[in-house]
Amino acid sequence: MPADSASVSSEPSSLLSIVDRTAYDRLIKSIADALPESTRSQFRDAAKECTDYARARKLIELILAQSAVIMARPTEKDIEGSYQVLISLLDRLSDPEDLPIMVDKILSNLRASVEEKPSLRLKLLCNFYNLLKSGTAERFQVLLVIIEYARDTKQLDILSEFFADLENWKKNWRHLSAEDERRLYLLVSETLAGSGKVAEAQLFLIKYLATFRETDPGLDTPVTVALAVKGVIGAVREPLNALRSASDLLSLPAVKRLASDPAHKAVHELLEIFCFGKLADLTEYEDRNPGVLEANGVGREKALRDMRLLSLSLLAAEYEEIPYEAISATLQVPHEDVESWIVEAITARLLEAKMDQEQEVVMVTRASHRHFSPQNWLRLQEKLHIWRQNVSSLLVSLREKKGARTQASRVQESQQYVRSSHSN
Repeated sequence: MPADSASVSSEPSSLLSIVDRTAYDRLIKSIADALPESTRSQFRDAAKECTDYARARKLIELILAQSAVIMARPTEKDIEGSYQVLISLLDRLSDPEDLPIMVDKILSNLRASVEEKPSLRLKLLCNFYNLLKSGTAERFQVLLVIIEYARDTKQLDILSEFFADLENWKKNWRHLSAEDERRLYLLVSETLAGSGKVAEAQLFLIKYLATFRETDPGLDTPVTVALAVKGVIGAVREPLNALRSASDLLSLPAVKRLASDPAHKAVHELLEIFCFGKLADLTEYEDRNPGVLEANGVGREKALRDMRLLSLSLLAAEYEEIPYEAISATLQVPHEDVESWIVEAITARLLEAKMDQEQEVVMVTRASHRHFSPQNWLRLQEKLHIWRQNVSSLLVSLREKKGARTQASRVQESQQYVRSSHSN
């Protein structure tokens, strides 16, 4: 990101920026000069009472009260400089309990408008974040506000790199509580979902659900249950995009609980089918649970299409050669449509295969697994054993051919030597 754009730094800050005394004086003077004469003297007198920094909180509140004057300064550089002076006053607070209060007041001031200079306000928020000490609760709070303000002002592209590298950024908060971790993941998930980035939002929702343990008291709250259902439905709606993460969901305590919840048991079973089952399992489930797909916003036709592709992928994971007839029966499609489904599965990168149209057989070279079961490991072990045998045979063959060529070369050299001797 360019240096003059809004960005948050992952580099730890040890101290707030140190601003010299003259910078405070210049800021106070610039604000006073812009005020009407009727209030100018009053502002100067009030500021003068705080110049020994013993009343830093009062000085911060005094400057914040004139934020409209600061935002009206002629250049963005002037405005940034003014807020840097203001933020540096946090380091002068005599009472530690005043810090979160003053941070909150500055944040409220900066996010007060989504229409007046939103790009600059986001940049000021990022500057605020970068000036605070690394790993502190205050810096974390500023980060949450940055995400919210970027969302509210449609500037999320600025944070795309941050979202992609969030796990590394989290290392700045070594003692981040589970509650704060959930706040962050859920905010990012909802923010991305609101901007249409459904797949990315689903990943962060899963991260949120993964923070819950079996013993967490919040596991059974209505909010957690609702979000667990949302995560399950998100996986079912886009099973091809979340091939492995869908099965990961089933191992999470927050999702496991749904299996024993009468109100959500059917939703949990639906996820199991998309993780392990085939089309026949889905159609049988529909017969037992009419209307469940539609009630949860899952389009039936798309669900059937996805399940057909997943069923074909499962077949390909189990067999290296699949007759067209077996595909037709498993996918419940006409024989003449089999090849189009194979092409669609290859396009979706669920498998790599070649079609023998004369023999009507698909020869599989690779297939994606929804869940890597013990049986999958055994099949992989068998393939590796066969591969080792093939490689060993190839090496023996190469050595034999090399030995034969060497022997032939020696015979040829001997014959040439004999002919040469006879000619002499």
